[in-house]
Amino acid sequence: MVTIPLDEFGEYDPEECYQCLLQHPAVTSECRCGLCCRGLLIEVLTEDAEREPRIKELGSPLLTPPDESGHRHPVGYILNSREDMACVFLDRATNLCTIHETRPLLCRLFDCDGEGREQLIELGIIQRDE
Repeated sequence: MVTIPLDEFGEYDPEECYQCLLQHPAVTSECRCGLCCRGLLIEVLTEDAEREPRIKELGSPLLTPPDESGHRHPVGYILNSREDMACVFLDRATNLCTIHETRPLLCRLFDCDGEGREQLIELGIIQRDE
């Protein structure tokens, strides 16, 4: 069971939650097919970009609406390539992640062999095994 961290006012603290989730063991999917990296929208957090700076270089920033001074600030990054919609960090020849050790939290928690597989089936990305 995952406990949601709250601050001193009983409010949800997303930074604390992010750090807590990073402590959970990463999911290890055995399939290595790369379909989740090719067929899903991969939207990651700015915290992920702090841990892995190449996300800022290769990802497409998701920006806030302009503030009073007209500035827009990143709230996350899209990692899908404009070329083929696969993750920019997917090695297309091997189906392996080129930033596996520092991959985003979303990727660390996605289980392509378990609940994530059901999501891929429901989205029509893969077929159900008969």
